[in-house]
Amino acid sequence: LALWQRSRRFRRLIYGSPALVVALGVLAIVGIQWLRPSSAIGNYQSEIKDAIEREDYEAAKIYLRKLASFEGMEDSARFRLAMIEQAAGNEEDAARIVAGLAPEDETGYADAHFWRAQKMAKDKTRWTKEELDTFIHHLEAVLEAAPEHAQSHRMLGDVYLARKDLERAAQHFEAIVDSQPEVRLALARVYRQSDNEPSAQFELDQAVG
Repeated sequence: LALWQRSRRFRRLIYGSPALVVALGVLAIVGIQWLRPSSAIGNYQSEIKDAIEREDYEAAKIYLRKLASFEGMEDSARFRLAMIEQAAGNEEDAARIVAGLAPEDETGYADAHFWRAQKMAKDKTRWTKEELDTFIHHLEAVLEAAPEHAQSHRMLGDVYLARKDLERAAQHFEAIVDSQPEVRLALARVYRQSDNEPSAQFELDQAVG
């Protein structure tokens, strides 16, 4: 199959937000909340936050490894550890940890899947079919955990539109058009290519109105 090359607009769109999310406790990308089953966990989280604020990444990593020992906290702690490794300039260590959390052949931790999708979008300019399938896998894994995650819907809509898979492109754009009206032009293009002129004209009217 032919290689698929992204447009500059697509590249700006899917990598518009920072890849590194470290400040104030390293917030989860898809908004999955941390559990707080004990005061010990809360204490560790406070220590991690304080260490990050003073850029003491080694101390933050120590507390994150302790936090990972609690049931239900392992994946979120490991992901935050990866983000701290990235902040400290240890890109290979960060990528290794995230790869373990977000495998290419099954569903893992949603934040890690989104991180890998963003990294692919940033690093690649031409794609093989296999690479694009992997990219789609990571975004679909995010949507399994967070079905309303707008960035994943937007990215998948653009990918499927580029692949001429108009039905799937429409599904992803339609999922977010009310909250992100800027996708109306893309949705109009999908409808027009699907010979649905009334819907295409409606979306165009809404976009300019």
